[in-house]
Amino acid sequence: MKHLEGINPAILTLFNEDYSIDYEGMKTLLDFLMDAKVDGVYVCGTTGEFPLLTLEERKKLAETVVNHVNGRITVYIHIGSIRTEDAVTLAKHAYACGANGIGALSPYYYSYSEDELFGYFSKIANSLSSDFPVYLYNIPQRTGNRVDPSLFVRLVENCPNIVGIKDSSGSLTTVMDYLLTFRGREITIIEGADEQLLSGLSAGCK
Repeated sequence: MKHLEGINPAILTLFNEDYSIDYEGMKTLLDFLMDAKVDGVYVCGTTGEFPLLTLEERKKLAETVVNHVNGRITVYIHIGSIRTEDAVTLAKHAYACGANGIGALSPYYYSYSEDELFGYFSKIANSLSSDFPVYLYNIPQRTGNRVDPSLFVRLVENCPNIVGIKDSSGSLTTVMDYLLTFRGREITIIEGADEQLLSGLSAGCK
């Protein structure tokens, strides 16, 4: 498994005037980032405006990034969706097209119980090879659903390919909860809030 560590920008999705994706522009952006020596990129996340993209656009964007990077940096594809079936479809596609791993936020708009969120994330993880890394993505101010440490523990214990979490909640307390819960275990905590980068790294984030 190629885990996330270092600097991995959640990249923009570039659009043409007619709102189609500017795939050639994406390659230019990737070249700029690789020249700046980033460790990897996170595709179709919040700043990638994934809710505005069709499934086919998300697939083609993943393929474009993976093919252009060609193994020079790590590529993680965000596959989260309000529909479990779509998330599973995108997860399988990310694996098939050669990404290094995936990230998945919780379904959004509606509120879900811990058991329902467990079912959503475990179905995604179990649809993939056990050696293909999956990161959860906690951003409750956008989804309305928080990935609590108790849920995270259940998922890690039941899905061997869930290897970490990206936290963009903006709460250092939440980050510390994750770090303390998994202290001494091979679970990676990623700080997703730029303004907390130094604090997160000092606390033990990768």
